[in-house]
Amino acid sequence: MAELFGGEIEAGDGAPALDAGGEAVGVALARARRRGKPDAAADRFLERQEQLIARQMRHLDEQLRTAGLDRWFKRLKLTFQALTILVGLLALGIVASMAWGAHEADGIVIKPFSMPPALAQRGVTGEAVASKIMDRLSQMAEIARPSERQKTVDADWGQHISIEIPETGVSLSQVDQWLREKLGHQRRITGEVSVSPDGTLTVDARIGAHPLPTQTGPEADLGKMETKVAEAIYGQEQPTSMYQYLGNQGRWQEALDRAWAGVRAAKTPEARAWSLNGVGLALQNLKGDQAAKAVYERALSLTPNINHFVPNNLSQIEFELGHIERALSLSRLALARERVSETETPEALRTMELVSQAEIAADLGDFGEALRDSIAISQTNMSGFVGESLSDLPVAQSRAALHETGAAVASLQAFEPQGARTVAIKAAFLARGYAAAEDWANVVAQADQALALLATGPDHGAARSLELNSLKALALARLGRVPEAQQLVAPLPADCVFCLIARAEVAQAAGDARAADRWFGETVRLTPSLPAANEKWGRALLLRGDARGALAKFDAAHAKGPRFADAIEGRAEALLALGDAKAADAAFGDAAKLTPKWGRLHLKWGEALAKLGRAADARAQLRIAAGLDLTPAERAELAGAAHG
Repeated sequence: MAELFGGEIEAGDGAPALDAGGEAVGVALARARRRGKPDAAADRFLERQEQLIARQMRHLDEQLRTAGLDRWFKRLKLTFQALTILVGLLALGIVASMAWGAHEADGIVIKPFSMPPALAQRGVTGEAVASKIMDRLSQMAEIARPSERQKTVDADWGQHISIEIPETGVSLSQVDQWLREKLGHQRRITGEVSVSPDGTLTVDARIGAHPLPTQTGPEADLGKMETKVAEAIYGQEQPTSMYQYLGNQGRWQEALDRAWAGVRAAKTPEARAWSLNGVGLALQNLKGDQAAKAVYERALSLTPNINHFVPNNLSQIEFELGHIERALSLSRLALARERVSETETPEALRTMELVSQAEIAADLGDFGEALRDSIAISQTNMSGFVGESLSDLPVAQSRAALHETGAAVASLQAFEPQGARTVAIKAAFLARGYAAAEDWANVVAQADQALALLATGPDHGAARSLELNSLKALALARLGRVPEAQQLVAPLPADCVFCLIARAEVAQAAGDARAADRWFGETVRLTPSLPAANEKWGRALLLRGDARGALAKFDAAHAKGPRFADAIEGRAEALLALGDAKAADAAFGDAAKLTPKWGRLHLKWGEALAKLGRAADARAQLRIAAGLDLTPAERAELAGAAHG
């Protein structure tokens, strides 16, 4: 049989497979049975063959299941390996983030003070003293209204979240603390309170290893001693803010002493300039502008390319002295430095940029830009003294310069000053507002009030009085009180632009055209970049009937200040006087884009349109003028035009 079938027909129990010949025999036997030829041997063979196939199928299923599980376990293993790598990367990222945070840490950490047991039992604990000092530091920052970035103040007590790193016995908080100590720039405040035999307390504190001034006093004065410690810390850590803190409380002598100490301790020209700026600010409030000016000049020479505070402060003094050209150049220098400064908070830096931009725009006659910047300043709420904001005052001043005089004066009248200092400021702004409205009697009244208040201040308000005396002299001349005006302008300095314009206006009112032109010419010489003097001169020439001479002055003013609407409107009036109503119409239109609410502009524009035969357009302009601010003389002119 074996030879017949070509191979062994019985497989052992351990054989899991049949060869190809055995499969063929099985098929042949099955066919034979179907032909009706039963064979016991064949039946047994087929039965065993079926059993063998069944075992093979079970074995194959087991192999498949084993292979599937193996693949699943391999995938699971790969997943766990990937997760392990991910966790490692995450941990590395956390540590790297902690290291970066530690490197950037630049504040102070206050630890609980060591306290006598007797005080601690009464609730005066080390944590309580440290907390009070932290509170004082926060209050000082609010009073200072600081421009520089404030360093963080953290407490080093209480419960901390502690996540332990596996197999290290070290927590993340411990790693963070270690990194901050090694990589950071934090200073630790430590201290102790001791009781003397007589019952007085002594508070000793230090920043790192640097001792702060010792404070001693009765237990009832512990709060005052805590304040002194906080001030010592603030002065050490935030020197610029400390000046602002002292100044906003009127403690200028302390500010001056601190600033001079900074000058003596300075190691670099930059540090010396910063301290000199503090000296100048204190002297400005103690002794007046002239005393401060010399110090600011010294500071400016030390730092020609950095520190925007010095040119900014010096610009204010130069403006008050009537040195407008130099004030403009210093404002531009301050703005350039502000745009690259990294020492202030973003809000403070933005406010200072806006202030400089507004000053530059106003000097060049772009009062629309000055108004926009002033409004933006008012929205930052960074202008003024403690407890009050002065930011609405420049907004009103810009509106007055745009000839929106009613709104400007109403806003100024609504301002409520909180002290004598701001009463004088309000009066000065009102004097300017009334001058824009040509309300000369009120100009005199407000100028007198401001001058009286300034006379009680340092150096009797000498520099700040120049513009007010100039406004008052102009008002007196317009009221027909020319001798008083001449007496007032005579002693004013010859390098003060306000003063020279006032002299020219008073000479014009007195009928002395030659003297007026001389003073106007000197003013133009002193302000080669500024348009105001030429514009004022052009107005004077128009009043004399010299329209061609006036046009030349208005053109010169427009060249210096392309967005100075007064020069454009003056040019339109000169063209109208010369009979060129068509060119005047175009010029009035250009001016109206810059000062749309100027009543006089629409009044004179209506006159130009009437001469062009455009009666409907002329009436429209007169209706606009009727709804805007006009002087009494302009109201009378409007009434005549309406009936003409």
